[in-house]
Amino acid sequence: MAEKNVIDIEAARSRRNKKKKKKKEKKPLSPRRKQQIKRRLTVFLVVAAFLLLTVGFSFYKIVSLKVEESKLQQEQEKLKEERDALQQEMKDVKSPEYIEKQAREQLHLLLPGEILYMLPGEDDNTDGSDDSGE
Repeated sequence: MAEKNVIDIEAARSRRNKKKKKKKEKKPLSPRRKQQIKRRLTVFLVVAAFLLLTVGFSFYKIVSLKVEESKLQQEQEKLKEERDALQQEMKDVKSPEYIEKQAREQLHLLLPGEILYMLPGEDDNTDGSDDSGE
């Protein structure tokens, strides 16, 4: 009775190896199975291509928006500098010194008691325009 419970290890290994070999052996695929595999592969490739295109387009949009953002930030900085310069000019315009300077340069006004001397060869144009007809 004790002999029935004894297992031959070598025989068990060989049986197990034979079963593994049978499982590893591939049976030729039927035409229907081949067609199913082709369909699944095609669907997988289409889905993968769609996902890649979607991700690629999203990445492109993100990059282009970042570039546009940096351009707009640079433009904003320029506009802030221009605004500051204009605000400073507004402060200067309200000062009596600026008003006097502009009256002398543009309108050729003089203070009471001042005399304007014009030297020969000196043009009457102080604004830089050329009256030579060119």
